[in-house]
Amino acid sequence: MQYWELLRSKNAYFKVTGSFFSPNYLGIYISLVLIVSIWHLVSNKSFNVKKLVLIIIMIVLFLSVIVMSNSRTSWIAVLSGTSVLFFTSNKSNRWLKMIPNIVKTGILFLLLVICILIGQFLYSLKPESVRGRVLITKITFDEIAKKPIYGHGLFTFAKGYNIAKAEYFMNEDRSWEEVEVASYVYTAFNDYLLLWYELGSLTLLLFIIFMIFLLSRVEINAQSRLGMALITCISVSSLFHSSINETTLVLMGLFGIGLVSINRRAIYLPYIINLKPMVIVIAVLIGLIGSSVLSRKLVSINDFKSAFKKKGKYLWKNSLNCSRYLKTIEIQISGLEVCYTNMVIKKMVMY
Repeated sequence: MQYWELLRSKNAYFKVTGSFFSPNYLGIYISLVLIVSIWHLVSNKSFNVKKLVLIIIMIVLFLSVIVMSNSRTSWIAVLSGTSVLFFTSNKSNRWLKMIPNIVKTGILFLLLVICILIGQFLYSLKPESVRGRVLITKITFDEIAKKPIYGHGLFTFAKGYNIAKAEYFMNEDRSWEEVEVASYVYTAFNDYLLLWYELGSLTLLLFIIFMIFLLSRVEINAQSRLGMALITCISVSSLFHSSINETTLVLMGLFGIGLVSINRRAIYLPYIINLKPMVIVIAVLIGLIGSSVLSRKLVSINDFKSAFKKKGKYLWKNSLNCSRYLKTIEIQISGLEVCYTNMVIKKMVMY
């Protein structure tokens, strides 16, 4: 209904956002439901006609919502999740083994060309968004280089990044392409980059080792395939937006980790230590600690940034008092006065 403007979206720039402010969250949730629906369709061998038709209709509807949301993140995430379901299928593996190597090479080359074309298409949909993410990544890497091992600490990204961004624009003149997309941000829109910035390379390395350990020696069955698809969907989406700020997505990721961990083949070390229970215990502890940290992070974000409307003036403020770091640039366009301070909209006065 939002697509046909029968209901108003919460975001002025996107028509379809559901009950969320960003279409990415709507797209990711629908992607997860779509992956579960496809998994249910391919993993069950016995279906009556009515149930089969119902599931196919649901899949078509979910795909339509994802397309209408214009969430490029969800498009990539659902494609990644369904690819895991395809390549972990026994039928797919038998089919791939029958294909000659030269044909496999041609297929891989064709897929590479298709990925490049898809990437160019996604970039053309909203190039300013891509430029904004590139700027965030560039400045964040500069800050990571200052404290690469242990990071800057939890909940410090919003403050540290926006101060660094102010200094970045103050030190020398920058191109309009960067100025145009240098708005206030409270997250890196990449959970791995955020983890690296706040907790350092050691924590990021431990996380990567844990995921490699988790996904190794997995017994392929219906449960593990669903778990790997869910983990892949959320992991890929975390490259382009912040999944860690949405507690439900984190819980869905932990659910996928649980499905994979209970289907791992046991690893026996000297003294015959079975590591499968250890993985489950570690996952539960990460879930409990992570939920507590996330709740505190969401509260800190809400306290850090606030917006209110008063007599036609829109005031965006944050606790940094960014006016100390960068001069104010006033732009007048068609009777609209916009004052930028540290590339953060501080005041808009409508005439």
